[in-house]
Amino acid sequence: MQAATTHPIDMKSTRALLVLDMQNDFCHTDGKLHGLVQAELDRTGLVNRTVRLAEEAQAGGVFTVLSPIHFDYSKPPARAPEGIAASIVAVRGFDRTSFGGALIDPLSRLAERDGVTVMPKPSLSAFAGTPLQSMLEEHGIEELVIAGLLTNLCVENTARDAYDLGYRVRVVEDATITFDRAQHDHAAKTIFPMLGEVISAEQFTESVKALH
Repeated sequence: MQAATTHPIDMKSTRALLVLDMQNDFCHTDGKLHGLVQAELDRTGLVNRTVRLAEEAQAGGVFTVLSPIHFDYSKPPARAPEGIAASIVAVRGFDRTSFGGALIDPLSRLAERDGVTVMPKPSLSAFAGTPLQSMLEEHGIEELVIAGLLTNLCVENTARDAYDLGYRVRVVEDATITFDRAQHDHAAKTIFPMLGEVISAEQFTESVKALH
């Protein structure tokens, strides 16, 4: 289990925003995996929208968790990686000690503010091998709003786990992408509605403003 860096705040709601894998290896032009998502990043404007989403959440008193995926290359893995993990390991992606594994600059700066927690994760779901569930319980969270990358991998795995654990699940459809639009749309239209609600970034920010 990896350590989380927490900045406390008095919560104004029983929901949290969880932002997944907004890291340089995906989002920066020099990132090792940027080419896999560049077209969708450019088409959707995801980075700026998701940063604004997190900033609005923090400013509105919504508990905000930034969760990058980290790989530890200082020791051999317990077993040979398979699937998407094998592709990441092949290029030494998301190295926890590297530029590529770091959060993008705007979120790194946001992480210094009250009410924002940085919680690295070792796998696809933000609940696997992390203290996320205990942190949500500590803050009295009942509703989990999810944004970030990738729609049909880390976002979907986390949404499924959140649903099974009894949280109200909200996925911000225009603040998440995957390798192409077809895969994104499949998850947004067929999977997420069975787990909770699909919302827009505007709906989320308007609901945050309504708290005040």
